[in-house]
Amino acid sequence: ERASVFAIVALLFLVSGATGLLYEVAFSKVLATIFGATAFAISTVLSAFMAGLALGAHLGGRVAARIEKPLLAYGIAEVLVGAMAAATPFVFDAISAAYVAVAAAHPDSLALLTLARGGLTFVAILIPTSCMGATLPLLSRVVSGTSDTAPRLSLLYAVNTLGGALGSVLSAYAILPWLGIRGTMRGAALVNVAIGVLAILKGRGLVVGVDAPAKARAPPLERAGRDLLFYAALSGFLVFGAEVVETHLLTLLIGNSAYAFGLMLAAFLLCLGAGAARSAAIARKYGDGALAR
Repeated sequence: ERASVFAIVALLFLVSGATGLLYEVAFSKVLATIFGATAFAISTVLSAFMAGLALGAHLGGRVAARIEKPLLAYGIAEVLVGAMAAATPFVFDAISAAYVAVAAAHPDSLALLTLARGGLTFVAILIPTSCMGATLPLLSRVVSGTSDTAPRLSLLYAVNTLGGALGSVLSAYAILPWLGIRGTMRGAALVNVAIGVLAILKGRGLVVGVDAPAKARAPPLERAGRDLLFYAALSGFLVFGAEVVETHLLTLLIGNSAYAFGLMLAAFLLCLGAGAARSAAIARKYGDGALAR
């Protein structure tokens, strides 16, 4: 039973990863018309996407342990992602109108115009991506409580990441040219809603034991834990800085920002997914020495 549930969860998470990157490539294309510069658009999309995923993962992790039906909760989160993404084209229209109004009132204030563009689009992307970020903590509850929890979690992350690589390539080279930006967003939203409905139907009868309430105040992190957080933050900073630079370089070679962004995302995500798939085996083989690897 657990194996069949995990197979279903992995399939849903694969498709969910693909839709998430459909949104990301589509968002970058829309924002390039608002910002007038691909590098600014991609920087804003990446920062808002990752901030939303981080916020959602934090909030999802805080509530996941108290949820008896995590797969059902995951389905609700996916439905919310789809609903918000479906409304995003209208949100971008409002952002464009607001930006025009700010530009008309303050045509010479470059700092204010940049802040208005960045702030409005950041908030618009942050909301649906927060729901996306909550999905992994919720699904981690579905596979928790067994001896193979860690390998399954790393596999879930790998599957979601590889799905994202597939979605980034398909969106840039096939779906965006075929459906257009709005059609791509709405099609991906329908897929998210379908994923959510399937998860809700499957998750209604799947109950996971609720963890005991945590202490009111968590113990402070040990030095090693703080070091790991620093390494993770620095690694993320360098990786996404490289993504922006390499997308800009690819645009000069390919001549199409959507193709360059999709190709760059696919390459990064393919490597991240492959690494995540191998992480459990590396941890088993090297134990405490895995960090050095």
